[in-house]
Parts: sequence; structure tokens; C-alpha cells
Amino acid sequence: MTRGVRIRTDRVFLRRDRVRTVPSMSALSLSSATERDCDELQRLAALDSAEPLTGNVLLGRVNGELRAALSVDDGRVVANPFCHTAQLVALLRTWNYSY
Repeated sequence: MTRGVRIRTDRVFLRRDRVRTVPSMSALSLSSATERDCDELQRLAALDSAEPLTGNVLLGRVNGELRAALSVDDGRVVANPFCHTAQLVALLRTWNYSY
């Protein structure tokens, strides 16, 4: 004897009223450092246990927060060690070549 198959529509993944959300993307900005950024650069260097960057510096911000900086003169980088910054540093290096 065969059993009849009944499709259940009460499962969560089949509900039509379920709202799907996509996580928002972070706002990313790259810019040249100015004298106004000096204090932030010193804080970032202290956080990274490195000497502050001097000369021409490129900044990488995520949602307005300084996460990484690249010295155009010598190629040194300081970055926030508590955030994922590898891709941001790679982007800064790429932008430096076109800068």
C-alpha cells in the first residue's frame, strides 16, 4: 500500500509573508590626508603600535571611521588591528598607483 504525499505549506521557508533582508553595504571613502586628520592618524598609529605616517598619506574610511592609512612616500601602512582591513589596504595600494 502506498502512502499519499501531502505538501506542507506551513514551513517557514515557504511562507509568503516572510520578509527577506539584505544586509546594508558599508560606505567606503578614500581620500588624501589633510592637517585636520593629524590627530586621527596619530590615534590609528598608536592603535597599530606603529610610528605615525608623515608626508603624503591616503586614508581609507568605512562608514566615516578611519580604518587604514597608506604613506604615498614610503608605502608604509597603519591599520586598525581590530577590524578586517586587508581589502581596504589593497584598495588603497591600488588607488595609490593611479593617484
